[in-house]
Amino acid sequence: MLTVVYRIRFKKGEDVKFISHLDLMRCMTRSFKRAGINLSHTEGFNPHPKLSFGLPLPVGVSSDSCYMDVMIEDNMNTEDLICKLNHSLPKGLNILQVVTPEDESSVMSLVAAANYKLVLKPINCSSEVFTDDLQKILDQDGVYIEKETKKNTKMVNIKDLIHTFSVSCNTDSVLIEVMCDAGSQNNLNPMLILKAIGQYSDYRFDLVSVERTGLYMEKNKNFVPII
Repeated sequence: MLTVVYRIRFKKGEDVKFISHLDLMRCMTRSFKRAGINLSHTEGFNPHPKLSFGLPLPVGVSSDSCYMDVMIEDNMNTEDLICKLNHSLPKGLNILQVVTPEDESSVMSLVAAANYKLVLKPINCSSEVFTDDLQKILDQDGVYIEKETKKNTKMVNIKDLIHTFSVSCNTDSVLIEVMCDAGSQNNLNPMLILKAIGQYSDYRFDLVSVERTGLYMEKNKNFVPII
């Protein structure tokens, strides 16, 4: 039986940013079924669809840079695949791009870095003062926070995981943009940046939004988009 692997970039928008990764997997599987697209399945007593994701998004984070690999029992035109899936997906999930990968590496194994935008609204100070203090915090060589693992907790220096960052403000909000390590080896959850701000300052703030704007692999010592 002919099977083809497709790499898909999709958007997880504001309407669905609070669904869990497990629910996202179920939703995608059902959408393929509704679209009449036959996913290849594993063998055995409890077969599973051959569908794998790149770095899962934390709950509450939106992105137009989500990726998944699927194995389909047909050689489909990529535009047809996009059209059929988008007609079957719920509001907030959209297929943006489909390619056939050049090698057999899984999408998760390729992930090396991510870019995030965090918008904060300071409560007990001006956005200018808040911006200046955030800049000073992130300029430090060491920004240590307690990180929970599956077995215990440990202190980590999040600056070791950050490649670039910028802090800017407008009238009533502050924008943090950060490119950081991501993937199975090293990974910085953007929510840990918020934890560090709370730990290193007395300022209070509301989180307006968190968006992942890019997911990258390393190629020739440079970060390039997965697709």
